[in-house]
Amino acid sequence: MLLKVVLFAYSQGFVSTLADDIAKVFSQMLFICDRQGLIGREMFAIDGVKLPSNASQAKSGTRADFERHRKQDEQTVELDLQAREVQRIERLQQVAKHIRDWLTEHQEDRKGSKGAIRKSNRTDNESAKMATLKGVIQGYTTR
Repeated sequence: MLLKVVLFAYSQGFVSTLADDIAKVFSQMLFICDRQGLIGREMFAIDGVKLPSNASQAKSGTRADFERHRKQDEQTVELDLQAREVQRIERLQQVAKHIRDWLTEHQEDRKGSKGAIRKSNRTDNESAKMATLKGVIQGYTTR
């Protein structure tokens, strides 16, 4: 891991300011790694290594990008919150209407083959929850 860190640092451009010091440290690291048997005898290559990070690519940009985003956010936050609230209320009203309509259309509980009450589904009332080898699914039985 230390060799990866050194190789990564060596390839990242700060060599331009500390070239002589880095070259000495790098040579010493190679010598230590060789003495420990960490370097193969048939081929040795130094290459840049691309390592993934846990950072969002969408959050990358120049200072000008960030300033522009900040200004846009200041202008749109209040409008976005109001628009979302209106959309949320409309969506909840639609769901409530759908439930009322469904209850009106399906006045009685569904009965299973053994006479027990079966759960209904508002999207597809003919389907039911069923246990399978892969867990519970919403589906049909063919009989």
